[in-house]
Amino acid sequence: MSVPAASDRLAPDGPEPVRDGLSLDSYLSPEPVPFVAEANMVTNQTREEIREYLGQVPDWIAVLAEPASDHSWGLVRDLELGETELSAREKALVGAGVAAAIRCPYCSHFHKEEARMEGVTEDELEEAITLASATQYFSTVLHGNEIDIDDFVAETAEIVEHIEEQEATADD
Repeated sequence: MSVPAASDRLAPDGPEPVRDGLSLDSYLSPEPVPFVAEANMVTNQTREEIREYLGQVPDWIAVLAEPASDHSWGLVRDLELGETELSAREKALVGAGVAAAIRCPYCSHFHKEEARMEGVTEDELEEAITLASATQYFSTVLHGNEIDIDDFVAETAEIVEHIEEQEATADD
């Protein structure tokens, strides 16, 4: 799909604005804007740690504001890459589902690749994404119809109790 140039999308009122030496067309272009590595805000220690984990320091780390850069890497390292209650496979599936729900092409690409590295099949990816879609759909239904949260919690407890009773009966 071709994205029209900014000049085709915007009605110019004069000369094209320029910011940081780049034209507005550069900011709106589907092509990535070249990144200046020297702008990296992470500390040297964090930069070396990232290289050890990932083999490089991705550009998206460098665009983080200094107060958040080391902390943001810590979230990736400890929560996404570290050993937690969820397996790497489970985290990848959650990430793929959330990425689809929030419609983030960057996150979708990353988490799908992450899931494939963890042995997730295309059918499992499709199911996780469909589940995320269903959750988003029913969230819209619940919010849009202003379903009372206390009633919803009570109904959910009744449903869980019923299902557990059915499972217990089936096990006997």
